[in-house]
Amino acid sequence: MRAGSAEWRVWALSLGAPDMNWRTLTEKIWYPGYPAPAWVWQSTPAGDSFAAGKFSLMPLAVGTLKAAFCAMLFATPLALAAAMYSAWFMSAGLRRWIKPAMEIMGAVPSVIVGVIAGLWLAPHLAGALGGIMLLPTLLPLLVLAVAYLAGRRAGVADGPSA
Repeated sequence: MRAGSAEWRVWALSLGAPDMNWRTLTEKIWYPGYPAPAWVWQSTPAGDSFAAGKFSLMPLAVGTLKAAFCAMLFATPLALAAAMYSAWFMSAGLRRWIKPAMEIMGAVPSVIVGVIAGLWLAPHLAGALGGIMLLPTLLPLLVLAVAYLAGRRAGVADGPSA
């Protein structure tokens, strides 16, 4: 285009890769080398040859939903148990300290809590991670074993029933 010219030219750019549009982000795409259409998230090529990244949003969305479900599966019983304990069993003196702290934690954005947990809490818990992960499984088993032994001991102490 020369200066002063009123003529417009359209340039077409072809990279030889699948287009990036809503269809490629949300639907299954048949990529070269794959046996069938698939939802794939692969930001860099796996081989040495030229291949475009595969940017489907479906694996990311499904992974996010699975992570949220697992987090809720773990957090819901813990939160309900903490609420019941603080409402029914906690002493009034301790409740005066805990209640304002819980209200402040409710006001703090979860992103900030995550940053604090990632930067400060995670290094402190790294050494005990195996025990922390086994605790939800072993604690109920330990409680059942102690209850069984306590019941057996009480039964032995009372003698055989008539």
